[in-house]
Amino acid sequence: MQDWFSARVNTTPQKIAIRIGGESVSYAVLEDRIAHLCSLLLTMGVQPRQVVAVLAYNDMVYIELIFALMRLNAILLPLNTRLTPNELQWQLDLTNCTLVICTEATAATAQHLVTPQRQVYIHAYTSLYPNLLLMFSVKTLDFSPPRIGQISLNDAAVIMFTSGTTGKPKGATLTFGNFFYSALASAYHLGMQPD
Repeated sequence: MQDWFSARVNTTPQKIAIRIGGESVSYAVLEDRIAHLCSLLLTMGVQPRQVVAVLAYNDMVYIELIFALMRLNAILLPLNTRLTPNELQWQLDLTNCTLVICTEATAATAQHLVTPQRQVYIHAYTSLYPNLLLMFSVKTLDFSPPRIGQISLNDAAVIMFTSGTTGKPKGATLTFGNFFYSALASAYHLGMQPD
């Protein structure tokens, strides 16, 4: 199936997609940001089925990354900002994650996650370079158009670690189908309003 965000953009491009803080962004504007971010991620070498960790707070950057990684059929590994670098390293090693994306707010922690096998990028907004990805070791980025893939409901979408209250945290793999049918069930039970 077509990725969900593209399908919504085609249906209602001018409607508000996200309201966060004082910012409201339409589906069309968010689509442009996601497409640009996909180009950057491809330039960084992101491959389908690759685990990509994100160390960020809940904000617009995170939303864009979720949809960009989904579009590229990469597997999101959300990292808990309250964990120590050692705890984060353990999760990254366990999932064979070689790429971490952070924000300026989490860069101090993220720089401890760099290894010879793992790159860490900072996703930063500036007035001159929207969606610029800065790496701790500089790399040239090529802004080529993204490959738009199809979603298979059986593919892994996210690896989420449990809280570990009864032992070591475990990485639970959630598929696109898990999210799709959860959303359908919510819409069925709670209803959907046009606004």
